[in-house]
Amino acid sequence: MLLIGSVLAFVPQVSVELVPELRTDTESVRLGPVELAEPAASAQVPEGTAPEGDAEDDSAAQGADTSGEVSSDPGTPVPDAGAVDDAGHTAAGALEEALSEQPGRLEGGSDETAPFTTIGVAVDAVPDEPVLVRVHGPGGWEPWRELQIEPFEGPDPGPEASAGRLTSMPMWVREADGYEVNVPAEAAPAEQVDVLLVRETGNSLEVEIEETEAGAATYGQPNIRSRSSWGARPSKYAYSYASNVKLGIVHHSVTSNSYGCSEVPSILRSIQNYHMDGNGWNDIAYNFAVDLCGGIWEARGGGIDKAVVGGHTTNWNTGTTGVVVLGNFDTVDPSWNSVSAVSQLLGWKLRIHDVVPNTTVNFTDYVGGHHTVNTIIGHRQAQATACPGQYLYNDLPSIRSLARSHFDYLGNPFGHLDYAYDLPGNAIHVRGWVIDPDDETSSVIHTYVWQTDGTHVLEGVTANGYRPDVGSVYGLGNYRGFSYQLDGVKPGVQLVCAYGINHGYGTGNPPIGCQYVWSFGSLTGGNFAGAHRQGGSVTLDVWAIDTDTTQPVHLHVYVYGSSGHTLTDVVADDYRADLAAVFPGYGGYHGYSGAITNLPVGAHTVCVYALNRTGGGSDAGLGCQPI
Repeated sequence: MLLIGSVLAFVPQVSVELVPELRTDTESVRLGPVELAEPAASAQVPEGTAPEGDAEDDSAAQGADTSGEVSSDPGTPVPDAGAVDDAGHTAAGALEEALSEQPGRLEGGSDETAPFTTIGVAVDAVPDEPVLVRVHGPGGWEPWRELQIEPFEGPDPGPEASAGRLTSMPMWVREADGYEVNVPAEAAPAEQVDVLLVRETGNSLEVEIEETEAGAATYGQPNIRSRSSWGARPSKYAYSYASNVKLGIVHHSVTSNSYGCSEVPSILRSIQNYHMDGNGWNDIAYNFAVDLCGGIWEARGGGIDKAVVGGHTTNWNTGTTGVVVLGNFDTVDPSWNSVSAVSQLLGWKLRIHDVVPNTTVNFTDYVGGHHTVNTIIGHRQAQATACPGQYLYNDLPSIRSLARSHFDYLGNPFGHLDYAYDLPGNAIHVRGWVIDPDDETSSVIHTYVWQTDGTHVLEGVTANGYRPDVGSVYGLGNYRGFSYQLDGVKPGVQLVCAYGINHGYGTGNPPIGCQYVWSFGSLTGGNFAGAHRQGGSVTLDVWAIDTDTTQPVHLHVYVYGSSGHTLTDVVADDYRADLAAVFPGYGGYHGYSGAITNLPVGAHTVCVYALNRTGGGSDAGLGCQPI
């Protein structure tokens, strides 16, 4: 059983900021034939534009890609060709330009529209040929780019799906004030197309920006930025939940790869607005989003540690978690930061749902289809689509492997060796706590005393002591403590190490702490720190301990003078907080700060001896001082 616990050891830093209010407008655009100066040759996709695919094939859906390459079936987006820039399209838009001039295509647009940040189109059916768009931005007209139509990226059948319509993927363009769309004739039989534009309303919304994780973190959770950190809108209605999460599905957003880390909130708000108002869905489709900088974001609400039903893979949303990587990975490799972030996210997310990454699972989709798939798949392994892009798809084996490593790491015991100290009778006392996430109630601790002569003392116990301080921080139960004694320790400076014993998933038995301890053996010792004479008396500052017992030690105080000496027997039983802190195994009642009286006139020397109480050692001289 994998445990879920809440870590409350942080205080959210919340600030109120203003973000632009967005709306999605629909503009109906009249289309006309493309006017050509001369007939254009059919666009050809240069050979070798798509890299080799993932060698592993766990494709599940009828018509889903089983080759690891971008399919050439109708409806599959045509990959970009030639050199690509960091925006994720060809440097000159050559392939799209050629496609836009094909006979039988329709074109229309507007160069006098209100500024917008995101564009898409609504269609009646998936066309056989690509839908193209170009926008007019601050630098003029940009190259043609494809608006991908993903009929299988959406909610499962039900109210959320029926409220929507078939649209292209949203394309975030940062800032534009004009557009042209170019579609195959069958996509617009009425020679008209609805263009969806996400734009700012001119109003601002106050949002609370949390500079921390999304809610209370669970153990091992990566830094997940909350919905409030990107200014998310509330969902239209309550979320649905599955009984558990069985696998993760990786997507790409097919938006530009040319964005800054600070622009991610704007991108997420645009996608959410497009999904809710353009598609008619309840909320943003994905459960999580990852950016090129490695940031992880809570996308759809409902609880990051819950089995929230998303709207990212039609018929596969119930029992899965959808992760979208912002960018277009038909054309470029995802950044290492984003690959690492997806791995950490899914390693943690699958762990809290008791699912092992990089294994297979039997999955039943919404319409009753049965599939055996990897616990981390790309969208194309569930549906007939190019998503998550060939390059991100190629990284899935690495993502699975890294997620499994993170999953295993999170299965290791963790804890703390609070202290270790010497006890009377050749013993050492240890105290601390340990948690194995795979153990529901208690864990096992092994403590070694590595002795200077090469031998060791070992003691293993069950860590089930009451530690509400640990329970309040990690949420994995209050009975996780250990406090016990190791006997037979030899005198000397010894190294004490405690190890959590792994049970279930994990990579080993990690040390949770080591400390050096001075094991005194059978010794009597102390310190004669000072003697202050005033008239016929002298006040002493002494402490002494017999390491075979916790009982106070007797002191013999000799005062030597010209006429002989005197002997006084006193008991060192005054409380000394410093001794209690340094020698916790013996307590603090080992001090003496009394006075020796009736001293004769003249110079004297005071000597103090600590008397051995048990016979396992000898008396100890603590020093002499003139007075």
